Amino acid sequence: MHRTEEDLTALEQAAIDEVGCTRCPVLGFANDDDTSAFDSKFHRLVFDAAKNRLLASLYAGINDRLRTPEHRGKLAMVATGAEMERDHARVLDAIRRQDFIDAVHAMVNHVDNDVVIVNEGSRRGSTTIASPFA
Repeated sequence: MHRTEEDLTALEQAAIDEVGCTRCPVLGFANDDDTSAFDSKFHRLVFDAAKNRLLASLYAGINDRLRTPEHRGKLAMVATGAEMERDHARVLDAIRRQDFIDAVHAMVNHVDNDVVIVNEGSRRGSTTIASPFA
């Protein structure tokens, strides 16, 4: 793990700042001009702490794509605010301990429990939900 003490301090502060956030960074807009909903400081700092430019670039690219109008209404958040906070705490704890395996498991769990793609089913207007990373 490549995180510095400065990275850790920034992650801890971001986790505190985002406590109580009930809006997923890739979903809702307060209004059509509000793009800040896509900007989770905690998420960006995780990639910064990894010191992996490819991962940081992929994350930024995915967020840019999800920000487009054609994706509005096609994603759903399945985690509650409390579940997101729990997931972030687990990720942060693994990063703090510099435990790569636990960090991977915590991130996989977070991704699986966070945002899903909503697909309109062809039969009687049913809706199916699939992980965007499955």
